[in-house]
Amino acid sequence: MKKSSRAINVFSVSALDLFASALGAFILMSLIFMVFFTMTSKDSGEAEQTHTALERCEVQLAESVDASTLAQCEMRLANSVEASELAHCQMLLDASGDASNQVERVSEELKACQQTLKKTFVLVIASWSTRDDVDLHVVDPRGREFYFAQKTQPGTDAALEEDNIFGPGNEIWLHPSADSGRYRVCYKHFNGLSSPIVRGSILWQEGKIEIPNVTLTQVNQVKMAVEVIVDESGRVSVDRSRLGQVLSSGGCR
Repeated sequence: MKKSSRAINVFSVSALDLFASALGAFILMSLIFMVFFTMTSKDSGEAEQTHTALERCEVQLAESVDASTLAQCEMRLANSVEASELAHCQMLLDASGDASNQVERVSEELKACQQTLKKTFVLVIASWSTRDDVDLHVVDPRGREFYFAQKTQPGTDAALEEDNIFGPGNEIWLHPSADSGRYRVCYKHFNGLSSPIVRGSILWQEGKIEIPNVTLTQVNQVKMAVEVIVDESGRVSVDRSRLGQVLSSGGCR
């Protein structure tokens, strides 16, 4: 029986596949490097052109400023105000600004003082020399009545500061910053066996005003003394037209 001949192949199918893959990779890498070197060459050319243009601009700028222009600049600088003079002027401006602020501040303080001067303290004193109990009553312009049972009132600094239940004694009402308007002052004979004579005085920031004497002839009797008038400027005066008038209400209203 004749044996079949066996052919000898130098390259197998697997080797051909390997070579084909390597060739494809080489072609791909070649294409990538060609694009990269082309772009790099282009960027280098643009950078060189930009640098050249910048140097040209610098030369033109240097040539545009001639010697005469520089001389004029130096002359202006020499004739300008020295730094010390500028500092002095600035100091004067700052001082004037401070003075302006001070004037404004003083003006505001003056206005505040003027408003304060329109407010005056008012002090009412009632005195008697017997052993009776006399009560001082004061009614302010808003109708608030101050006496032994209501020494203070809401919304005001005024108060009945002293109350005596046995004479000889004094009773004192004080308003540290009285509002403008009319204040009624009355005396009441609360308890006792005699007929006390009540002396009174009004004190304010510019002086003292005496109240004529008022005699209380019976217990629970209320008599009008004066009306104290505080005007818009803070000045105080009294109205004595109702002095000694008997009030039937039992109070000063």
